Amino acid sequence: MKLKFFKKNFKYIFIAFVLIAVALYQITTLEITGKDITCDLNDEPNVTAVLSKAYENHAAVSLHGKNENFAYQWFYDSGNLTGAADTNLTVYPINKNIKTVKKLLKAQYVTAFQFHDNINLNGTPQLTLLKLNEIQQDTPVLIYQLIGHELKFIKEAVVNNQDIAFDVNQTKGIFYIASGFGKQDINVLKKEVFSLKKAKETVHNREEDADKIKTSAAASDEQKKKTTKSKTDDEIKPVDLDEQVVEEEKVLTCTLSVDCRTILSNMADLKHGKEVYVPKNGFIYGPRTVVFHEGENVYDVLARELRASGIALDSNGYTQYSSAYIKGINHLYQFDCGKSSGWLYFVNGVQPSFGCSRYVLSNGDIIQWRYSCKSGDLK
Repeated sequence: MKLKFFKKNFKYIFIAFVLIAVALYQITTLEITGKDITCDLNDEPNVTAVLSKAYENHAAVSLHGKNENFAYQWFYDSGNLTGAADTNLTVYPINKNIKTVKKLLKAQYVTAFQFHDNINLNGTPQLTLLKLNEIQQDTPVLIYQLIGHELKFIKEAVVNNQDIAFDVNQTKGIFYIASGFGKQDINVLKKEVFSLKKAKETVHNREEDADKIKTSAAASDEQKKKTTKSKTDDEIKPVDLDEQVVEEEKVLTCTLSVDCRTILSNMADLKHGKEVYVPKNGFIYGPRTVVFHEGENVYDVLARELRASGIALDSNGYTQYSSAYIKGINHLYQFDCGKSSGWLYFVNGVQPSFGCSRYVLSNGDIIQWRYSCKSGDLK
């Protein structure tokens, strides 16, 4: 009897089964794709695992970060990921060349940033920089990319109050965000390619000519003073970052080392839990011969080499005072091994009296980053 009923009503039973299956599929899909995934990059999450989860579930994902200049957010729309390759999505603020870029673009406001060397976009995400309070609301916000000495327009950002958003498909070089162009023709600004090298040389030549006129009477006396200066004094003279010119076609070498050997003799003063970050021989990096481009400074080399080696570096980058400050290396910070402890740097055995981002390197220089536990223990 049951078999006869099933055969007679097979068509209707089959249709009902299909409808139920479709409904269940839709409900299941909504439960998966309806949940966005969020995480805080400053908590050092496993970004690859987060992206993998979003990629597998076709879910949207947003990753929040913050540096000393601004907060930011990466966003991948549902199904927008193309993969989940290992990546570092940290955004670093840069104050390098700000004055020069402002003059070139005749912009009232300019800020800059760069991405980590190990970034992998895994698609085309949207990046939003949050609460840029100085952004001009009455003019477009243009994004420029600096590679080598060439500064060129790449896209216009979407502005929402003080937040700016744009799709990211390029990660090389330094990116400058500019606004407040007055009555300038925006289309002209978008088409022109600017040379920072020429701009700096022009400013330098003008200032040099002005100095010659102002100081012509005292030139001979000044020259006598210069001849009495030692070579070391000249070598450690701080450089204004807006006057720094990097020659990427000229490759030089230097020696870099990072050590915390003094901690080995002061383990009793070391904060609990920090022992795992102290190598047995005290060397965190090197000594190693590394390459750099003519015009680069101590901070440029340190940041690039440590990131490439996967060694944690916590710094404030290029600050408004044109000097980088190293907070921690390999999770070892100031005061971690006594009230006078912290990081110091030396070049050719001399400890400069200014920030590492203002020390422009010469070929063959020896850079030493050393952790000091007590006053005078590195002398």
